Amino acid sequence: MRQAKLSDIASVQVGYTFRTGLSNWAPGDVAIIQMKDISDVGLLSLVGASRIQMDDLNENHVVRLGDIVFKSRGAVNASALVGETDGPTILSAPLYRIRVNQDQVDPAYLNWLLRQSVTRAYFKNVGEGSAMVMVSKQDLLDLPLCVPPMEVQKQVVEVANLLEKEKTLCSSILEKRNQLISARLAQIVSEA
Repeated sequence: MRQAKLSDIASVQVGYTFRTGLSNWAPGDVAIIQMKDISDVGLLSLVGASRIQMDDLNENHVVRLGDIVFKSRGAVNASALVGETDGPTILSAPLYRIRVNQDQVDPAYLNWLLRQSVTRAYFKNVGEGSAMVMVSKQDLLDLPLCVPPMEVQKQVVEVANLLEKEKTLCSSILEKRNQLISARLAQIVSEA
């Protein structure tokens, strides 16, 4: 395993800065990822994303499969992996786009690493503000990382994905159990 900084394995670009509100733009086919589109647990949802017309769309701003979107501001500096998109999609500032060198790092591994407690502690330490932490581009680039061999990265991602599935299943089982017990108790009361 080698130690690296994020700048050694990825590029970081700030999202597009809109000089006017999105409502002033004509509707179009370019989707805009905003802070609200990323949950604190790292889920990216483009359902209901704003779409605008951009005639001068710069390809440097377009996100692609495997990019990571990072919330530079907030109580939680969340990140999300970009999957398939329906047409051109860009980020709005203050989001950052992280694009890894995929020969060195699996994007899913880096996304997992960005959500770990040691990384969040780093962001809290270097970030500005108390309740609403802001992480600068330079602080993000300086993030120290452990980069194991690619095979280990893929194993970590696989186990992390299984853990998330287990959490979802356990939550679903608990909810169904609560419903069953509540229904049974209501039946007992009605029969009394």
